[in-house]
Amino acid sequence: MGDFDFIPSVLERAGVKILFKRVAVQPGKPTTFGLHPRAVIFGLPGNPVSSFIQFELLIRPLIYKMMGYEWQPMIIRLPMNKQYIRKSVDRMAFIPVTITSGGFVSSVEFHGSAHISALSDAMGIISIPAGKPIIEKGEIVSVRQI
Repeated sequence: MGDFDFIPSVLERAGVKILFKRVAVQPGKPTTFGLHPRAVIFGLPGNPVSSFIQFELLIRPLIYKMMGYEWQPMIIRLPMNKQYIRKSVDRMAFIPVTITSGGFVSSVEFHGSAHISALSDAMGIISIPAGKPIIEKGEIVSVRQI
């Protein structure tokens, strides 16, 4: 993403029809998707958590679909163990979480899309819709297991 991201222009010169260059998701905004007569192309963000999230949301379901399967992530609904506040609410967010022995959802220490060790502690991810700044303690959330 930025002035030195040559991937979209290289793909276009290779005959790829770019369908989108960004997604309204955090982390993972600079995700590219295109079609070539002989291939489906994804350009994933450079930060590891962004790439992981976008793989889970877009690529894994497509791979299963191309194999003839309908892949559905395992989702469980549990209450948050404490209030979670987010600063930026302009995009849908995906937050790595763990599940406590008492059956509550707890956010893991997460400092952004380059914080790869957050995934090693995570059991799942939760989505927070754009415009929603707070998840209250006890609020039921859908945990997408990873």
